[in-house]
Amino acid sequence: EAREQFVQLGARLYSYNPNITDPAMQKSYLDARNTLLLELKKEIDTVAEETKDDVRQYTLFGGFFNTVHDYVDAQIYLGQAHAISPKKQLVSFDLMTALLGQGKYAEAYQLGLETYSYAPKYAAAQNAYAVASVYAKKEADAEKIFKQNGQVFPLSPEVINAYITAGNTQKALTLLAQYKKDHPDEATNVDQIIKYLLSPKK
Repeated sequence: EAREQFVQLGARLYSYNPNITDPAMQKSYLDARNTLLLELKKEIDTVAEETKDDVRQYTLFGGFFNTVHDYVDAQIYLGQAHAISPKKQLVSFDLMTALLGQGKYAEAYQLGLETYSYAPKYAAAQNAYAVASVYAKKEADAEKIFKQNGQVFPLSPEVINAYITAGNTQKALTLLAQYKKDHPDEATNVDQIIKYLLSPKK
């Protein structure tokens, strides 16, 4: 339990980004953060050796590596967790994050389809599959499968962000306009995103 708390706290500390303007203080902060990361990795290696085939531990460690953007190590641990429990959807979602983070879009798409097929009515699985299809440029395939199940391609912030990240600004703008119409209470936030996308990039 202590080790688990250490890893979870370490992930939060590593992700913390204080507004430090002094160069010397910034260097000290980055040095401390890198030291923390090394210690966490050593602890994870030790625990992983002691708790082999523990899905919960593998998931925890994989999630940590996703948090610090070490998607290669994340895939290693989450891949082990997925091999043990292939139908555990939360593990699959995290593994998809690791794959997308490495640009392994085709693999992420296949995993998304597999996860969605286990529970087509699960909204999170629909969303994860749709996001993966955007990166893999297989939206048409996903739309056909959604239609076969009496569903439509999800219109969610995650899907819109996928289009933005993938560089398809025009599609993102179209979806943002529709999202604003469907969610008028979020109009201000949507307008800010639209403004950012339309502003000249330096």
